[in-house]
Amino acid sequence: MRWFVLFPLDLLIGLLAFPLAPLIVALTDPAGHAPAWAWPWLTYDNPIDGDAGHWARWPDNGSRWRRTCRRIAWLWRNRGYGFSYRVCGLDTAGAIIWRGNPRVSDSPMSPGWCIATCGRGWMLYVFWPWWPSARRGLRVYAGWKLKQKVEQPETTARAMMVAHVNPVKGYTVE
Repeated sequence: MRWFVLFPLDLLIGLLAFPLAPLIVALTDPAGHAPAWAWPWLTYDNPIDGDAGHWARWPDNGSRWRRTCRRIAWLWRNRGYGFSYRVCGLDTAGAIIWRGNPRVSDSPMSPGWCIATCGRGWMLYVFWPWWPSARRGLRVYAGWKLKQKVEQPETTARAMMVAHVNPVKGYTVE
């Protein structure tokens, strides 16, 4: 029930990332210190310049324009990340109950579904390849990010809210 109440607010914060990201980046200093009010759109576990994978996609060439584009792209990729984690997230201490394929994934590709519950949280994760020649498939991830808890039940991390549907998600094969 909590997810259905918080989802519209989480969606709104996520959509606000599109017009606000350029403003947040414009008000962020070169060292990466963003304004305090921007916390709902920032990631708690990485700087505004992104993680190593993001840097590989957006390498630094020394120009301010490149840094600006990299930062905006990071905020758009992680829309409302801080809000989804801090406000809508939940603690996952306790036992997890799951059904389906616990290793379902798009990277590396392992098709199937997994439904899980942990305390007041739930998760639905589906990956189904439907366009093998292009390595594309349907990916649905809804509820809270409990996938790590399914794979490592002793984990007691906080799980952020998630609502993701991608009918053409690319996948990798081992």
